[in-house]
Amino acid sequence: MLLLLHRFRPLAIAAWLALGALPGAFAQSGVLGSPTGPVSAPLPEIEDPEPALADRDTALTAELFYELLMSEMTTSNGDAATGYALMLDAARRSHDPRLYRRASEMALQSRSAEAALIAIRAWNNAYPESRDANRYLLYVLVMLNRVNESGEPLKKELARANTRDKLSTIRALPQLYARASSKSGAARVVEEALKAELQHPAVGPAAWVTLGRMRLVAGDKAGALQATREALALDHTEDGAAALALQLIELGDSGAEALLAPYFAATPCPSCA
Repeated sequence: MLLLLHRFRPLAIAAWLALGALPGAFAQSGVLGSPTGPVSAPLPEIEDPEPALADRDTALTAELFYELLMSEMTTSNGDAATGYALMLDAARRSHDPRLYRRASEMALQSRSAEAALIAIRAWNNAYPESRDANRYLLYVLVMLNRVNESGEPLKKELARANTRDKLSTIRALPQLYARASSKSGAARVVEEALKAELQHPAVGPAAWVTLGRMRLVAGDKAGALQATREALALDHTEDGAAALALQLIELGDSGAEALLAPYFAATPCPSCA
């Protein structure tokens, strides 16, 4: 065992060091398999700070190095399931957040959403304050169409985000939930999660626009009109609300026309001068 480890130690160290480069790659778009077929969606970005690599390496045992090596080798040889299992075991024994993340990535790359959910829940339980683990959990629950379970991690993400990140998250929700089988169910979950944001002066208009877009997709034109009205009442220059009003007009809802007067009055058309 020790002789084998000595021979492969440079490869194991390289695999370990490579974990530091994973976040950037994992933040790019990927494909995740689901019970209803493959689903394409952007993966959540990595934000949680990691402990310094040198501070953690000293705690690695020979067995853990070997397990990391075997995990990466079996995965590269096409046996993603075994590689994932070895990496998750190493994560649980070492309690290292990078290994939980790597196990989650392996499962996602192998298009196994259920396996990814197991790894991410383990990561979330080990690091309940990790924003990354929570965001991965939200992503996979939605991709698995377990929309009702996604409300709690969505609330946590919004509660932990600063205003800028919160706006980005809110605006991305219609895309995130686009594949949900129940559009009305997705709208209800998002509305519940956004309750605390709807009257926020900086976030409220975007929250209402997101809610309006999701209601419209669910076939609730009256609800979408109300959301548009609320968004423009908070900020009559909100471009997203104006675009939603125009979409409603195209769908034959004449009630949206009156909502646009303050918007156009405050947003002159340069080409019309």
